[in-house]
Amino acid sequence: MARKRMLDPNIWDSKDFSKLSLLAKLVFIGMFSLADDEGKGRAEASFLKSKIFPFDDGLRVADIDKTLEEIASHMSVTLYAQDGCDYYVLNNWHKWQKVEKPRPSLLPDFDGNTCKVIRGTFPEESAKRRGSVAPNRIEKNITEEKRKENNKKENSPAGSGSNCPSNIFTIWENINARPITGFEAERLQ
Repeated sequence: MARKRMLDPNIWDSKDFSKLSLLAKLVFIGMFSLADDEGKGRAEASFLKSKIFPFDDGLRVADIDKTLEEIASHMSVTLYAQDGCDYYVLNNWHKWQKVEKPRPSLLPDFDGNTCKVIRGTFPEESAKRRGSVAPNRIEKNITEEKRKENNKKENSPAGSGSNCPSNIFTIWENINARPITGFEAERLQ
């Protein structure tokens, strides 16, 4: 059972939070209050509706599902699936919550190797780009070409002085749990 949670008053000044619809704000606060001591919770829309809005018969599960997409595109939350179940983890949980006697989570940790991101997120530092768009074939081809160019530069004597590690693209994809886009590859270059 979740313990009492403190909502930081600064949330009302957050530009990301202000972009959410009223329903998405309520769902996000509900997710926050339902999170376990490690900031994780179940992300099935039907479960969240039953916990956050148990007596609102006019609210549909589809509405909650839509707000999850909205929350994932604006807030620092990772929504992931493992073993057929959907979960969320609040990425900055420990920054905002001080749990005195934390209990270990019973939910699986997010791991880019065993979990699948079900809705895209970006870190808080990414102020200009929002949302999640899977790269199309052209972007994938551009990314592959850039990787090949980088490998050639790094393997040549002229490229050996580069400050960019040879596997920066692999590191990026592992951290973000999704393929790198052409735009991101250019920025990393």
